[in-house]
Order: sequence, then structure tokens, then C-alpha cells
Amino acid sequence: QQIVTASATVVALPSFPANALLDNASRDVPAFAGGIAEGKERLKLAVADIDDLLNNYDVITKSGGDNVRLYLGTQGVKSHMYG
Repeated sequence: QQIVTASATVVALPSFPANALLDNASRDVPAFAGGIAEGKERLKLAVADIDDLLNNYDVITKSGGDNVRLYLGTQGVKSHMYG
């Protein structure tokens, strides 16, 4: 038997509407070219994107895996993980 433990830091993030990345009216995210402060902010926004993906996975995947790729930044330019 193996015991696994984990810890995490909780960060307050701005709220996003559910499935915001699926909205064609949402703005594109430019490729990252900033410094450390901008990188930290972008990471926080990427964590929010992943939280949204996990919390709404059933709805997001109803039309297939392309929507998951939108959240992961491997398709399209709306995810904060893009670039």
C-alpha cells in the first residue's frame, strides 16, 4: 500500500464565465513576450482556464476533443496557455 500526499497553494483568481474559451466573441490571446510579472499573471490566468476545463468538462467535451485542445492552448489562440 502506498500513501500519496500533496499540497497546493491557493491563489485568488478573477472569475470567468463558464466556457469562456468557447465563445467566439472572446478576445484572442497574443503570444507571450513579457517579463516575469506578466508571466506570473498569465500563469494565474492559465490556471483559471484549467479550473474552468475541469469544472465544466462534461459540457466542454459534448462536441468532442477540439474544445479540450482550445483550453490547453494547442488549438486556437484564446487560451492563456497559448504561446
